[in-house]
Amino acid sequence: MSTFTVASANTYYMQMLREPGGFAAIQHADAILMQEVSGLSREAEGNMARAGYEVRHMSPDMGLAIAVHQDSAFVPIEGSEFSIELQAGNRRLQSVIDRYQSGLAHRFRARGMIALKLAHVETASEVTVATTHPVVPLRFRSRARQVRAMGAVLGQDYFDGPLFLGGDMNHYPAPGRVDVAVADAAGMSRVDIGSEPIWRIEGSNSESLGRVLAAIGGRSLDSFDAQLDALLYGGDVEPRRASVEDIASDHRAIVATFEV
Repeated sequence: MSTFTVASANTYYMQMLREPGGFAAIQHADAILMQEVSGLSREAEGNMARAGYEVRHMSPDMGLAIAVHQDSAFVPIEGSEFSIELQAGNRRLQSVIDRYQSGLAHRFRARGMIALKLAHVETASEVTVATTHPVVPLRFRSRARQVRAMGAVLGQDYFDGPLFLGGDMNHYPAPGRVDVAVADAAGMSRVDIGSEPIWRIEGSNSESLGRVLAAIGGRSLDSFDAQLDALLYGGDVEPRRASVEDIASDHRAIVATFEV
């Protein structure tokens, strides 16, 4: 048996990759599954290289990327890259997205999923890693369609065997019925992170609204914190440890080690 460590991280429109030490807390992962990645600047690429990582699969149109550590015992299988669009974006805004790194413009990106297969250098045992980023919770119908479409894709032969799927799932405040149903149908479980928040309303664009709602409802501000992200796993793997780590992002990262 071997161990495999995987992390899921929202880069906050590349801030995590641009800031030196922006993802130091998860640099022990074999693979990092990333969202809100619009393209690799020289600065971001340099920071990743100094941390020992190389992006091995990326879709700028969907804002998704998978990076693998150069010292990992699991290496990418050439030609195994997988990409699928679950909902088309507004391509007229693509140049705005790429030029200005606007958070609002990112909402018009295509939504989808990318995946990559890795093989252990000694045992040749394979794992599949994937990442996704459905739309915001307020667009609940579109989001549900995307999650269901993703579930149908996960039924393909490509995803047989050990599978790790990380993403900014945009389920608020935690996974909903559609998320549970899709995970169950795909035979996947969620990494247990207890009550640890992934996204905190304090310091976010929603803080002002949260304070108003907290005052009206007699709630604490942190009661609006949420677990927007998830790391799921399937196949013959056993989780050994997991944690939620602070990174240079408005989301925290999930990192977990498995026996595969």
